[in-house]
Amino acid sequence: MSLQLNNITKTYGKRIVTEALKGISLSVKDGDFLGIMGPSGSGKTTLLNIIATIDNPTSGAVLVNDKDPHAVSEKELALFRRRELGIVFQSYNLLDTLTVRENIALPMALEKKSVKEIDARVNELAALLGIRKLLDKMPYEISGGEAQRTAIGRAVVNKPSLLLADEPTGNLDSKSSADVMSLLTKLNKEEGVTTVLVTHEAQAASYCDRVIFIKDGLLNNEINKGDNPKQFFQQIMDVLTFFNTSL
Repeated sequence: MSLQLNNITKTYGKRIVTEALKGISLSVKDGDFLGIMGPSGSGKTTLLNIIATIDNPTSGAVLVNDKDPHAVSEKELALFRRRELGIVFQSYNLLDTLTVRENIALPMALEKKSVKEIDARVNELAALLGIRKLLDKMPYEISGGEAQRTAIGRAVVNKPSLLLADEPTGNLDSKSSADVMSLLTKLNKEEGVTTVLVTHEAQAASYCDRVIFIKDGLLNNEINKGDNPKQFFQQIMDVLTFFNTSL
């Protein structure tokens, strides 16, 4: 799935206007793994929410495969969210009244898939995510890392073309964070899921193919991984250090 952002702006308020985004343009090619970084309040989560159709831009266009999901009917938008889009949140957002299996299966159930098809896909994902032994547990019975794996499973169960992840490692320890990022990378490379990640953690961003940096609502910098992961990580650190010293 290709993603194109054309001069996206977002303002809040009427008497006192706050400019969250000031004309962001970027392209995400099919199969890309893009990271978005920036200081707190820079606009990175606002941008992700606009891509996710959780929020609307004040001006500009979001094009997903050359079609603007913000300009379609409510019915078409609901189908787009269910079939083409997967979203992973920092807080997991699992339903406490459903088991791990049922949480993962929910998007397929909403699509009225057969029980056989749902079971096969859930079992396939559980093996990939390393949570087969957890399928009959409730969310409150599993760890944060396991909950985030479950949330990833739910996000990709319908084989979305675009996966959005908002600080998916924010509540996790370093080992669970590495596990989650490895899983997102595997889904990106093996299942071809175009992925956009918002993070403030350099280690998480280093799994991406490229990283853009937003500051004060503007696109500030962009770096690509290339063939040297260590150099890529150091470049990320250098940009973040510059941001911190320039505040």
